[in-house]
Amino acid sequence: MNRHGIVLAGVLLAMAASAAPAPTDAASFEGDWFAPAEDADDVDALIHLAPKDARWEGTIQSILSTRPGQAYRNETPCAACPGPLRGHAMQGLPVMWGFQAQGGRLVGGHVLDPGDGQVYDGEVTISADGRTLKVLAYKGLKFIGHVMTWRRA
Repeated sequence: MNRHGIVLAGVLLAMAASAAPAPTDAASFEGDWFAPAEDADDVDALIHLAPKDARWEGTIQSILSTRPGQAYRNETPCAACPGPLRGHAMQGLPVMWGFQAQGGRLVGGHVLDPGDGQVYDGEVTISADGRTLKVLAYKGLKFIGHVMTWRRA
């Protein structure tokens, strides 16, 4: 490796070392998160993420009325939800459960899409500044899953 290559390698190593690490304190996930609508059938919602029984759970705190005639409101029952969640009002509905904190992430949990009742495996990461969540919902293979971006409310 020539002198320029060594300098470039040193600069890249210094840049990597100075990058802010993601918060590893599980408490940084706790709070209210704005989950924006992703398509015409979806709604904006406020999700409350908190520990429950040594695991993490996210519940709909509020459906935000952002469009006239939108199908879902706080009091709308979840007609598509599976099992005991069927008929539960949207407000207070658990849409994430069973997550464990592991290395700055929440893993091993499930994510519910109340629109169609599908339950996905999930993983949650938080940005270095603690203001953004990436919620990955997938069935089987993570790389073909769907990533949602939520902002701290």
